[in-house]
Amino acid sequence: LGVRVRWCGRRDRIDTSLASALTLVESLTSNNDVLSLTLCVDYGGRDELTDAARALAAEAAAGTIRPEDIGPADLARNMYAPGLPDVDLLIRTSGEQRISNFLPWHLAYAELVFDPTPWPDFGLAGLREALTTYAGRQRRFGGTIPGPARPVGPAPAP
Repeated sequence: LGVRVRWCGRRDRIDTSLASALTLVESLTSNNDVLSLTLCVDYGGRDELTDAARALAAEAAAGTIRPEDIGPADLARNMYAPGLPDVDLLIRTSGEQRISNFLPWHLAYAELVFDPTPWPDFGLAGLREALTTYAGRQRRFGGTIPGPARPVGPAPAP
């Protein structure tokens, strides 16, 4: 049923009218399930992780969670957009080879493609090339146990 719009960022630091508009769009599209569009407005990855840690510290101080029981799912539920899926592919344009404090939690196992083309000029040909590169990679998700490599793309025809 269409595109779900989500907002990821500091809600307390932007103009009230913009915050209200973003909240309204999120609400109006919350049941859509064809595609998800996440708008990062006033976003910083270190701020997000710090705020999530503060929220967990407050829960621990209130006695609603024991510090030794805190795990990755607890941190994830305190992110700016809980339930935001991990990134599979990050395409960084303009020749930059860094993530620039962008979604560090969600990029943990992302495949990265660096393209020298400036953003305004990056088009369909660059996207296709990045997707081809991604499809040729074998994703391991940080596993330490050796096992069969799992290609990203479709299985070869028999």
